[in-house]
Amino acid sequence: MRSLVATTVLLVVLAAVFGSLAAVQIRDQDLSAVFGKPPLAKEDLLYDFDAGNIVRLNLTNSSGDRASFRKRGGRWLMEEPAEDRADYRHLEGLVDFARNLRIEDIIPARSATPEECGFRAGHFDIELINTSGRRVARFALGRRTAWHRFDTRNNLLYETVFVRPGDEGSGDYVYVCSGPEVRRSLLEKGFGVLRDHRPFLFNPAQLASIAISSGTGELLLSRSTPEAGWRITKPLELRTDPAAVKSLLTTLTNLEAATVHDPGSVTTLDPDEPYLTVDLQVFNADGEAVPAAVLTVEPPATPEATSLLGKTAGRPAVFEFPLTPVNGRPTLSQLALSINDLRSKTLADLNIAALRTITLDATHLPRPLIVKLGTARTDGRPRWLVNYGPRESLANELTVAKLLTAITRDRVKGFASDAATDLAPFGLDAPEKRVLLEGGDGAGIELLFGRDGENRYFAMRGGAPSVMEIEGSTFAHIPTQPHEWRDSLLWPFNVVDLTGLRIERRGREPLNLTYNFIAQEWTARHGGEDVTASLNVQRANNFLTFLESLRVASWLGTDAPEARAALADPDYALTVLYKRLNDRGEPAGITPVTLEVARATKSRQNRFFYGRLSGDPEYFVLDLPAAQRLAVELLEDR
Repeated sequence: MRSLVATTVLLVVLAAVFGSLAAVQIRDQDLSAVFGKPPLAKEDLLYDFDAGNIVRLNLTNSSGDRASFRKRGGRWLMEEPAEDRADYRHLEGLVDFARNLRIEDIIPARSATPEECGFRAGHFDIELINTSGRRVARFALGRRTAWHRFDTRNNLLYETVFVRPGDEGSGDYVYVCSGPEVRRSLLEKGFGVLRDHRPFLFNPAQLASIAISSGTGELLLSRSTPEAGWRITKPLELRTDPAAVKSLLTTLTNLEAATVHDPGSVTTLDPDEPYLTVDLQVFNADGEAVPAAVLTVEPPATPEATSLLGKTAGRPAVFEFPLTPVNGRPTLSQLALSINDLRSKTLADLNIAALRTITLDATHLPRPLIVKLGTARTDGRPRWLVNYGPRESLANELTVAKLLTAITRDRVKGFASDAATDLAPFGLDAPEKRVLLEGGDGAGIELLFGRDGENRYFAMRGGAPSVMEIEGSTFAHIPTQPHEWRDSLLWPFNVVDLTGLRIERRGREPLNLTYNFIAQEWTARHGGEDVTASLNVQRANNFLTFLESLRVASWLGTDAPEARAALADPDYALTVLYKRLNDRGEPAGITPVTLEVARATKSRQNRFFYGRLSGDPEYFVLDLPAAQRLAVELLEDR
């Protein structure tokens, strides 16, 4: 009877034990809390959790100092030791570090003392909690080890540290772990480094306005929508320099204090006139500009001060900004604080795709020169056409490009005045040049150009008070000479009506070629001798193709003394012979057109050549490649 009772009691106890084990198994999905976890394997990750679900992070150091952080609305906030915004980059880095701790070696705890592993003094306890309130990681971070892991995939060395898990049932093991970036050096600086040292936290794409008040005055940049461009709206309405605005936004985004103090730990002056104020507004969901942040910076405490103190509304913190860059971080001294820092340094912002008409006038022109976007008669493509002279003709595309580059890309030298009433000192009371740029809707931009008695060049927009000083090269690239707008194609070369070519070179007998377009046949005579057999037909055909597309480097106009002198004794002459037809389409003789070319200098390093066409009063310049192709040898034995 006594044996039966004992057996019954034993069975009840065993049932209770196994029932408890089953409950633990159902709750935790394992029995490690009861029996302890076996050691993990090398190259395993110490923890497996979803980093995106971590919402709490607690830190404690060996001195008992504690820091607690909570993630709300995608932002990390410090709750202890101060209630303030935390540095998102550092907190996410700690989470990533814990998630990617890789085991490199396993040491039973009895084989390593806490002093050897750095768990006695100088260690950090780290705890991570997810959205369900479950603790997914808790471990002590010890000292660094002397061993590094080399990753052959990216050729990087990873530091390793001693890690001791503190999770229930984790077993009594110490792990040597590597991570993507060991964060121990960050924590050694103190938990205060985890506070966000940036006074601003904003999305640059949603920024609506930037108001800056400093010793140089007040400046307001604003835009009407997130897609609109930035403009200076105070103290003047001005265009902005996109690169300068981008630099300002980058500086504001990355501006970082060297130290963040609690308000009661430092003495602040709270002056009536701050050294600097930066007020930001952003667009809300309705597209309205609403306040975002205001940074107020105090004047230097002493003339020898190396830092400035500042506050941001809504932050329980005092920022200490160094006056000189530290570790490459932007400083307050790098902020663009004046109009001239941020205003556009070009003559105009222009939507070139919408441009339809360019009107140029100058003191030497009897009437304006008009360039319009039209259609080429030859191939129907859109082309710029110039209307100056007896008829409309193709404009020089390179000249169009130079003009638009000078207006939209050349940077001005400076700003002579923003309130000019007397334009005579700048030569703008009677402008030497005037350009009107008009779009298809008729809206236009007028630019005036002049020079003073010291040969300095100035420009201004029509109706605006600002006068800009420009480079002489910019002034020169505002072409107002009609010949500058002439198409670079030398001639309308007509291979269909071609009957022959005569090529004359200095010191050599002329080469006379006849050509039959229908039969595609050539004959050649050189010094009275038939040399048709020596003619390289393929080379001759390629020569015709080149002549059809021959372009000048630039037109010089009719007044070109140096070109006239050089061409008095040309080095090369090409006469093109065309058949002339009468009104009935019948042969009526031959029309010759002669191209003469001469070296610009006698130097062996000469790179340019002067040229002229018979019947055309304007001289031109050919570059070296064009001159070399004109001089190609068409006979095999030459």
